[in-house]
Amino acid sequence: MKFKPGANKFRILSAPVMGWEYWTESKKPVRAKERWSVIPVDADISGKNGWNPKHFWAFAVWNFDTKQVEILEITQTTIQTAMEELIHSDDWGDPLGYSITVNRKGEGLETEYSVVPSPAKPTHDEILEA
Repeated sequence: MKFKPGANKFRILSAPVMGWEYWTESKKPVRAKERWSVIPVDADISGKNGWNPKHFWAFAVWNFDTKQVEILEITQTTIQTAMEELIHSDDWGDPLGYSITVNRKGEGLETEYSVVPSPAKPTHDEILEA
């Protein structure tokens, strides 16, 4: 699942896989559980930020737009921080119990994200069957 402009509603269906990701010079992602202690030989360091591995979360989600199970990878710190606040909140807690909408506004370096939880309710049978 990729975040498109506007509302992106999903339901998390699995525990997260967490780790670090960098891109190679041939534009391929490389992921690992631990952050690298040295810069890998194939790392693309040509960008404005040079060597900049990203922390990622990945999980299976139900995408309400496409009505199918997809893999969502989140590397945006603003989204991760907002979701951590929900997870540690007494009112929200485990995100397996509610749906989340990420609103995407802007493009490139001007992109902004907001995270809005939906009221907790059981996962629909259609989603569980998928």
